[in-house]
Amino acid sequence: MHILTQSCVLFVWMHTLTFVKSQDCTRKQFVDSPLFDDSFDTSDLEASYSAGKQVRVSCRVGFSGFIQLICIEGQWLSRGTKCQPISCGHPSKAQFADFRLEKGEDFVFGSQVVYTCHKGYQMVSRTNFRRCMTEGWNGTVPVCEAKQCPVIHLDSKVHVNGDPDEATYGNVVRFSCKSNSEMLDGSAEIYCDENGEWIGKVPTCKAITCAVPAIENGYVTEDIQEYKEREVLHFECDPNYRRGEDRPSQCTKLGVQAEWSPTPVCEPITCKLQLPPLEGTRYEPIFRNVFLPGDLLTVNCGEKYWISNPQNTSAVTTCKDNGEWTIRPICKEVICSNQRDRHVYSWNVNWRQRITLGETTPYRCTTGYMESATEATCTRDGWKPNPLCQEITCDRRDFETADVVRNNKQKYRYNEEVDYVCKEGYRGRFTLTCKDRGWTGNSQCSGKYVRTYCMHVCMYIITQNVTSTNLKLTFISVLNAQVETH
Repeated sequence: MHILTQSCVLFVWMHTLTFVKSQDCTRKQFVDSPLFDDSFDTSDLEASYSAGKQVRVSCRVGFSGFIQLICIEGQWLSRGTKCQPISCGHPSKAQFADFRLEKGEDFVFGSQVVYTCHKGYQMVSRTNFRRCMTEGWNGTVPVCEAKQCPVIHLDSKVHVNGDPDEATYGNVVRFSCKSNSEMLDGSAEIYCDENGEWIGKVPTCKAITCAVPAIENGYVTEDIQEYKEREVLHFECDPNYRRGEDRPSQCTKLGVQAEWSPTPVCEPITCKLQLPPLEGTRYEPIFRNVFLPGDLLTVNCGEKYWISNPQNTSAVTTCKDNGEWTIRPICKEVICSNQRDRHVYSWNVNWRQRITLGETTPYRCTTGYMESATEATCTRDGWKPNPLCQEITCDRRDFETADVVRNNKQKYRYNEEVDYVCKEGYRGRFTLTCKDRGWTGNSQCSGKYVRTYCMHVCMYIITQNVTSTNLKLTFISVLNAQVETH
């Protein structure tokens, strides 16, 4: 059924062409119509065509495709597509060069690309462009070569590092003198630029010398125009200025050149602060670290810091004419020594420990000394109490019944002994020793004690009217025992 329908339509169309009113179509109609553009080749078209005539219009050279025209009732009808320009593809890159599309909007027939060499390179090809033709891109890819700098002719005393004969753009040549007693007169290095020219002066070697420098705010005191190696520059600074370095400036070979070392400089006389300040330090005025001679500065220290002496937490210092402060404007932390006193036997401080204000530690004293307190405290005056250990001493002890016979003095040290002998009417001798809690030892003399005891016994016998012979003998026996004991 589908095939029958197509056949009927074709029959009606052919019938219509046969019986249509005869009207011609002209070439001018096609050229003036929207169907036409410059890509069509109309050189083979006739001036006019009769109704029903079919005409194939080809594309110009460099374009592909065609269009089919049919003349119906004096009007052209078309089939097919417009002509498309032939593509040449990518034009290929050139080494050390870039290209840009100078004509056209794509790499198609009629377009043209132009090549440009990179910086430092030059075109050695006859042409710098390529065109897209029907057979593809014409010609060959242009060639760029690096620009070469001229050969360098050097003094025999000059040592060269690099290639001075065949240098191209970007190449660097460095120089130095073969002898350590000479220096370069010229550039230490030169390089080949994009134009094939050397930038820098080709050097020679000469004796090491330094020219008289221009010193701002200062002047040279000698009438010398040129100094030899190791010679010293003598110069002075203007009032209110001083040397930047205390060391003398000498003519010195530094690298490949000779320079003054250190550089002779005169700088304004000022007093400086370290900003930001050290921990525990506050300045007034704030936000300022350079002061002129005569300027005042107040330094305030933190609770555990000191300035000038350990008791001061603030001080006013003045900038002097020589750029120094009357008082060094830095607060120091209160620190107690970690070295124990020679009379301290033990404490909880090691030799690397840092003890600051207010810290405490228990301690014990050596034999012969006693602790002044239960613990030692770090203060602005050092360890307190002071001294930590007090020597153990005993004052001389006198007795009514005895006299000192050895080591007689007013004060005794720990473990010292004193010998006593009992006075007339008393019997015995004794020794006292100075210890932690005072004197130790038996300090009694016999004799008077026995008579006193005997008197008390006799008085008891008389007052109590003791008549028993056995009781009397008992008292006499006890009395004899006491006499033998004492």
